[in-house]
Amino acid sequence: ILSGFYNVDGVMGDMGGGSLELADIKGDQIGQGMTFPLGGLRLQDVSDNKPSKAYAVANDLLADNMILKAGKGRAFYAIGGTWRSLAYLHMRQNDYPLRVLHNYIIPAKKMASFCKMIIETESSDIKMIDVISKNRASLLRYGAAVLLKIIEEMRPSHIVTSALGVREGFLYARLDDAHQAEDGLIAGAETLSLLRSRSADNTMELFEWTSPLFKAVGFDETPGQLRLRKAACLLADVGWRAHPDYRGEQSSNTIAHAAFVGIDHPGRAFIALSTYFRHEGQQHDKDLPQLSKLLTDEDMRLRARLLGLSFRIAHLISASTAGTLLKSVFVKEGDILILDLDRELAAHVGERLIRRLNQIKKIIDINVEIRISDLV
Repeated sequence: ILSGFYNVDGVMGDMGGGSLELADIKGDQIGQGMTFPLGGLRLQDVSDNKPSKAYAVANDLLADNMILKAGKGRAFYAIGGTWRSLAYLHMRQNDYPLRVLHNYIIPAKKMASFCKMIIETESSDIKMIDVISKNRASLLRYGAAVLLKIIEEMRPSHIVTSALGVREGFLYARLDDAHQAEDGLIAGAETLSLLRSRSADNTMELFEWTSPLFKAVGFDETPGQLRLRKAACLLADVGWRAHPDYRGEQSSNTIAHAAFVGIDHPGRAFIALSTYFRHEGQQHDKDLPQLSKLLTDEDMRLRARLLGLSFRIAHLISASTAGTLLKSVFVKEGDILILDLDRELAAHVGERLIRRLNQIKKIIDINVEIRISDLV
């Protein structure tokens, strides 16, 4: 959980074949842990293949558990193949627009209702059960029984699915302190930028270059928003090799489905959409990819649009190469947003640059101008 999530706060549970482990975790601090004989295979044996009886066993062992009680209103991080299968079935039954299990979040009340339905339904009658492997499907109802009791006892805010488990935790434990302290999302974005972008140095410049723009238009950023913008900048050019007609679609798909950690699904949608707008320009909501449904926060949608439109401007100025972009800067004077260009970039001023700058005016209702100055 420490290696795979950002700003952790809750209780983690790892359900295997023979046991269930619980531990409180907040930030980088691991609290008390306990082990229970509540693995899927073990429950199948002791309950005579009756999930309702398995629930009764879980009820006896987890009632008034102090670790769970301390997690009230916080997240429950679900580890293990049975719970991943349960989450995947929930995802498919609800036609969720992103097939990424890691950090798939389900509100606790909805998950409790889903677990009850799974427990009460014969495996062969469960809708879309064929999407689950036969080995996992046979234990699905026992995983639902344990998770239902955990939700009832803990009353978490939501259930978070982890695609990482003991193997990833073991590898993380073997890293030195410096590597453990790295932001997994940013490290992953830097690696993908190095592999896919024309210039990884240019994508680093994008982050520095967009900071004055966000400040000028009054977009204060939380630490979480700041790291999403940084990741988006690093990934802004990953689709340049695709055919121009498909760059927006392919870039957003690459980012949305990448094996990133430390990011939730709305965060993936934010980064993917910013890159989509970078290639497609201003788009009406009805034309956006299905992924956009995950970004319900209107403020974040606006930030993604602004970021994508700024990438379009940056590409015209720098041609996605390093060393040129920072010879320009956004400043605000009065009620005017000014793109200040160094004199050596004066030849870049033309119809396309003006048109792209005016797209910013349309989405945030601010006057825009271009100015030539001696910046370098």
